[in-house]
Amino acid sequence: MRSDLDQMDYWDAFAALSWQADLGVVDALAEEPINRFDVQPETKPAPLAPKAADPTPAPAPKPVSVSDLAIAADAAAQAAPSLDALRAAMDGFQGLDLRQGARNMIFAQGNPEADVMVISEAPSRADDEAGQGFSDEAGKLFDAMFGAIGLSRGAEHPEAALYFTYVCPWRMPQDRPITDAEHKILRPFVLRHIALRAPKAVVLLGNAACVSVLGQSGLQRLREAEHRATAGAHLCPAFPIYAPQRLMKIPLLKREAWADLLKLKATLEGQI
Repeated sequence: MRSDLDQMDYWDAFAALSWQADLGVVDALAEEPINRFDVQPETKPAPLAPKAADPTPAPAPKPVSVSDLAIAADAAAQAAPSLDALRAAMDGFQGLDLRQGARNMIFAQGNPEADVMVISEAPSRADDEAGQGFSDEAGKLFDAMFGAIGLSRGAEHPEAALYFTYVCPWRMPQDRPITDAEHKILRPFVLRHIALRAPKAVVLLGNAACVSVLGQSGLQRLREAEHRATAGAHLCPAFPIYAPQRLMKIPLLKREAWADLLKLKATLEGQI
């Protein structure tokens, strides 16, 4: 075998490797022996010590107050130039999660040009399932009450028509009452609704509607006095009346509700 390795070609190198394999060579060694005790082990860099935790944790995000939500709701409501825009503003408002438990948003129904605007508290379970307001037994009484003074939600002429909406357009969880905090947030939308509609009269069905529009509670006391609904630049008479659901539970109150409906009728006839 040639001593000058640089002069070896492929086949010479292959023959030399085969000869060593035949002799049982399994490991390649250097020409000079190596004393492994003199070789310093390769040192690895020490792992970085974990960064000490900040002793002062980051402050938790400040919860949004009801006042801040009410201000945001008012800004969203005032920015709505139409009923469709107001509906979209309510549907997109993130300050309330009441929509989470409801199937449908029932914004309003009836003739938008009606002289009379009716405001109730919130849709019932049956309303939520049907996707329309006053769809149950209370709805039948609602139609009978206003039909007795010549008003109908299906009428086309504004003088004979009804337009109704809710303080909260979603069914309340477990049909519970609207809380004071929720009233403060929902109220700007209700007042903007009245301002955009500009009705000749507003009927407040139940205590929740009175709280939202008049800022007062106590329906029995309120119905014995005259009231005005103020929404922006719009001003009109407001009539607190027992809600159909209340009348179904206490039929004796129907006499008082009938007297209130007659006051509404007389007011409307006096405006013509």
